[in-house]
Amino acid sequence: AKFICADLLTSDPLSGELFDCIISNPPYIKTDALADFPSLVHEPLLALDGGSDGLMFYREFIKKYSKMSYRLKYRR
Repeated sequence: AKFICADLLTSDPLSGELFDCIISNPPYIKTDALADFPSLVHEPLLALDGGSDGLMFYREFIKKYSKMSYRLKYRR
């Protein structure tokens, strides 16, 4: 097994790679709502701030990888 740890928004770690799955824990909190979560001060801002609507990662991921071709492979 090969694991790649990368920031999908600032690099292109999937380019030319074959993979079985993507595991991600993207930021999802709206920038304006970050102050409502004082208990999360121990987390890096990059891990929490999902942009103005909390969906920045998802928009960028879809824009960058939506045209990626894929094959379904079934194991029996």
